[in-house]
Amino acid sequence: MRSRTALIARGVGDGDGVGDAAVLVEHRASGKMGVLILRGGPRQVYVLAAGKATTGPDDLSWIDQWDVWRKRATMHLTIHDRPSTQLIADALWVGRRDSASAFYVWTGGGYNWESHGKR
Repeated sequence: MRSRTALIARGVGDGDGVGDAAVLVEHRASGKMGVLILRGGPRQVYVLAAGKATTGPDDLSWIDQWDVWRKRATMHLTIHDRPSTQLIADALWVGRRDSASAFYVWTGGGYNWESHGKR
């Protein structure tokens, strides 16, 4: 994996109160994009997409926006969708301007993909 950009979403993770971060990465062999989540409390790493068969697509090269949806948020100025599941932690939102978007939602043991719209 290599980082494609310096964009870092802080706070996304498992809701344990310890800082977590998400970094946009590219799988070197396939060129597929994804997100690497660093969980600060247990010091675990999760790779979402980036050529890896996880929940959701294996390539996020289509996204041009991402942000953190806070667990207790009722609205967000740049995110027009809302997670449909009850959040136990902040969620990572990914999307394409005027098109599809999705959330990566922490379940307590991993991340689920929650799609909104079509790509």
